[in-house]
Amino acid sequence: MPYRTLSLDEAADYLHLKRGELEDLVKHQEIPHDLRGERPIFRQRDLDDWISQRILGFNSKRLNEYHQNTTRRTKDLVAQETLMPNLVQPACLQPALPAKTKASVVREIAAFANQTGQVMDPEGLVQGLTEREELCSTGLPGGLAILHTRHHEPFMFESSFLVVART
Repeated sequence: MPYRTLSLDEAADYLHLKRGELEDLVKHQEIPHDLRGERPIFRQRDLDDWISQRILGFNSKRLNEYHQNTTRRTKDLVAQETLMPNLVQPACLQPALPAKTKASVVREIAAFANQTGQVMDPEGLVQGLTEREELCSTGLPGGLAILHTRHHEPFMFESSFLVVART
């Protein structure tokens, strides 16, 4: 579903806040939400935008606290699972992508990703990658780019995966 909505408890969990903290933000109109009757609901995309802007304003201490809270579950998972080797399969490696321009790299990576069978909306993937690159390039020195969409859209993909390509 492209516009996933969250309940108060789901949104608090998603934002790593206590329910009371989120209720105060709603009460003071400091967080985007809608009301269904008297119950607040939250669009996940709106929460992503809200928290991104909020994180940009954090001082070092607050940013460190937020990072510790948001990575707590990941540390538990990493201790039990190896993520990267399971996400990159031999069919997801392309050592000679013929693209030469940023736009052609985006199109060809999306087409290559579509060949994995994991992509359910190839045109949406191209659009999402293009929108993300327009915000700020994901290119790094040495010819590396970490292409990704701005928003995680679960309806676009069968499951998590990585593709690795080199031009």
